[in-house]
Amino acid sequence: MSVRGAGSSPRRPCRPVALGPGLRTLMGLPEDEQHHLDRIERELNGADLRFPSSGTTNAAGRRLAFSAGAAWFLGIVLVVVGAVATMQGPVIFGVVAVVAGLAAVAWAAVTLMS
Repeated sequence: MSVRGAGSSPRRPCRPVALGPGLRTLMGLPEDEQHHLDRIERELNGADLRFPSSGTTNAAGRRLAFSAGAAWFLGIVLVVVGAVATMQGPVIFGVVAVVAGLAAVAWAAVTLMS
């Protein structure tokens, strides 16, 4: 890797810039751009530190989220099956399936929101 140094004043810090595979050079930034870049780096570093704490990291929480997702899917299937059963067979079977499906979807929604 070769480094070619560009002339830079003491007021402007230089950052290495990749020009191609294995070729880097130092390039000075204007002071306002350097401050802007430093601010962006600080914000990104702060966001990266908050990222791991924003998700579900415990196994019980993952199991609960998976169970709620499976219940939601099962609820949607029951609603569709109930609608078809109501049109083709005894109405009571369809109504029971639709009510069970809506209850499963509601449980999943409440579980995922809490």
